[in-house]
Amino acid sequence: MLSLQKWDQDDPYEFDGEYCVIREGYGHLINALASGLDIRLNYKVDSVDYRDGKSIRITTSKGNFDADAVIVTLPLGVLKQNSVQFLPSLPTDKQNAIAKLGFGLLNKLILFFPKAFWKTDSDYVGYTSQTRGEFYLFINMMRVVGAPVLVIMIAGQAAHTVEGLSGEEVVSKALGVLKTIYGNVVPNPTRAVITRWGSDPFTLGSFSYLSVGSTGDDYDVLARPVHERIFFAGEATIRHHPSTVSGAYMSGVRAAYELAKSCAYREAHNTRPSPVVASPYDHTKAQNITRVSSPTSNANSEDEPVDISGL
Repeated sequence: MLSLQKWDQDDPYEFDGEYCVIREGYGHLINALASGLDIRLNYKVDSVDYRDGKSIRITTSKGNFDADAVIVTLPLGVLKQNSVQFLPSLPTDKQNAIAKLGFGLLNKLILFFPKAFWKTDSDYVGYTSQTRGEFYLFINMMRVVGAPVLVIMIAGQAAHTVEGLSGEEVVSKALGVLKTIYGNVVPNPTRAVITRWGSDPFTLGSFSYLSVGSTGDDYDVLARPVHERIFFAGEATIRHHPSTVSGAYMSGVRAAYELAKSCAYREAHNTRPSPVVASPYDHTKAQNITRVSSPTSNANSEDEPVDISGL
């Protein structure tokens, strides 16, 4: 349940300017940022063990990795599910922040048509559905990709409901709405793709929000490093820009800076490691940083192609 008192706490920090769409998709941006890095895909992370104070052991489905420091970018939904075990458990205040923050769901249905039947000079078409959140916004992609494509938004409980339907059922319901708006001029799509973020075990939702009982402080707590060796990034760790791609990116830059600063301090002071249980700060000398990615949703897993031959 959304907090009426705090839901808009980040509004004063919104960026100026118009929204934009990356024509090639976010994958193009991610690939550019990842260029030259050693990134292991499809390594399912099971645990992060930082008990001995000397190194951190990451246990994965394809073997173990030892590192002096790690950056955790697990989605809030995965943290809530405790899919990855932390040894010892994360600090109580961080566990409380994870529990209090809400994690919402927004799915998209992308329909490709043989021709446009809508006004292509408008970016959006809104629709008041009888079912709240169901196919409430149609985004015209014609001016972006140069093709007759509509991206249809599904939010709230409706987003959960469609995850229990087949792709064909979702497409059929969306076409019914379009025909209500435009009449029988609506052709069958040539292709359809649907996201199911809530069912994906590596996301379990789409974005964080302030639920009743939570405040912006919870974002700060979630962002706080643990023993100066476990750092956190992601859209749920940036108080002023949560629930956004830009916020997620900035949080990653922040976590990288924090890690580099911590490593530099330990290098300069040539400090020796101490057991995690003995001190809130562990000044081990961090040299190795292993980048291990769980099989998070990518173009092949997050988007489900829909068989529309029976329409």
